[in-house]
Amino acid sequence: ENSLGLKELIGNLVLGKLRSYQEVVSTGRSGSFFFRSPDGKFLIKSLPVEEHAFLVKMLPYYYKHITTHPNTLMTRFVGLYRLQRRPPGAKGEVSSTGSTSSEVLSIRFVVMKNICDTPLQMYETYDLKGSTVDRNVIEKVEFWGPNITLKDNDLHTRIKIGPHLKSKFLEQIEQDVKFLSGLNVCDYSLLVGVHVTTDTTRPPRNVLEHDEETNFEEYYGGIISRDARNQKTGHEVYFMGIIDTLTTYDLKKRGEHVLKSLIHDSNEISAIAPEPYRKRFLRFLTKIID
Repeated sequence: ENSLGLKELIGNLVLGKLRSYQEVVSTGRSGSFFFRSPDGKFLIKSLPVEEHAFLVKMLPYYYKHITTHPNTLMTRFVGLYRLQRRPPGAKGEVSSTGSTSSEVLSIRFVVMKNICDTPLQMYETYDLKGSTVDRNVIEKVEFWGPNITLKDNDLHTRIKIGPHLKSKFLEQIEQDVKFLSGLNVCDYSLLVGVHVTTDTTRPPRNVLEHDEETNFEEYYGGIISRDARNQKTGHEVYFMGIIDTLTTYDLKKRGEHVLKSLIHDSNEISAIAPEPYRKRFLRFLTKIID
């Protein structure tokens, strides 16, 4: 069976059966592990304690937001878990080193829908914040390809979805980031996956294999490129969504803002307060989307 349900996914994690999972190459600095399920529908990401606690706290508000805004571009969380394991020596047992321990090892992780869940091959993938400081990847790697996520300063083209869809897209983005700002969230990104194609024949509905199709999932789960007259050009298909939505502007982020502001323009670093971050993010997207 090609499809992998949540029960099978979690069962495999508990049993340590990770060979069939594809590790996702990340250019971030979080240190989290990141896996893609074999069928590509889900992503599994480990969370630090503070992000796990924040997600638990925000869930009621998150649920209300995604039900009120069915076209939301925010990450779709489908499960939040904690696995616990007792190491050798727990409960008074003597380990191979002769020591005893009652320490319990915990791994916290979230399961979410993959924004790029599609049979189409990605040509490029971008993580866009609207900041410019330390937002380069190409100049830091020997070679890059579809599995390497690029950043703001690597983007040298525009996202062409046409004026009509751009208006709808930015309207939804504005609703989403207003929600995040109200929860004191910052440092989120717009993930953009780009597929290059010349065939824009709309597939049968059952080929999409989505539970529900939003305004931004018209072609294999993505948006077909358009010109200024809203005519489909068929050059690219874009897969877009807001990711990394669990970072709050806490004491650690405030300290990062102060330190980086001593070296760089404070308006160009990623660690800024939620409201200025929201406004900059919207300005940036308005600029790069046609």
